[in-house]
Amino acid sequence: MRIEVRADNTVRIEGYVNVVERESRPVITPRGKVIERVESGVFRKALESGTDIPMTIDHNRERVITRTGDGSLTLKEDAIGLKAETVTSDAEVVKAAREKLIKGWSFGMKNVIDSLEEREGKLPLRHIRGITLDHVTLVIHRNSCYSATSVEVRAEGEEEIEERSMAGEITMQIEAEKKKPDYTKLEERLKKLKGE
Repeated sequence: MRIEVRADNTVRIEGYVNVVERESRPVITPRGKVIERVESGVFRKALESGTDIPMTIDHNRERVITRTGDGSLTLKEDAIGLKAETVTSDAEVVKAAREKLIKGWSFGMKNVIDSLEEREGKLPLRHIRGITLDHVTLVIHRNSCYSATSVEVRAEGEEEIEERSMAGEITMQIEAEKKKPDYTKLEERLKKLKGE
């Protein structure tokens, strides 16, 4: 994750929310404790649905910061995984970025299409073949190394939402405040030259 705090009091954040074709650490899922691997193309297919995907803070649906629907959040799957890019002036995010409190990315998924591969002497391998991408989130106050499944009641009824995070290296860049040049001495010299 790369975080750039800009002089105009905005923050640019980019990085990989999840990497495809790589085995996860052990996670607790509706199928029990497993190792997961998101197959290549899963995020691309989820994004092709055209659903407006919000970026939240710590999976809090009340704290939508940016979203794909208005172009303030860009999500795409490339050869590495799901990449996110956003710029925000949200005060909590700016403050967390300045204080180096942003721990990473996470995402919520539902309608998971998967298969389970039993392995001798190892945790089963859960192949994620399809999802509905519910949201991406910045991890600020929560532990960045977790997985969870929750049942949320929404207008459409109950939905099972699985949350995943990816720990990784964070690179910070803080742009220096640009100072206005002081032209006082130059203005005084010009006045003297003009005889004022």
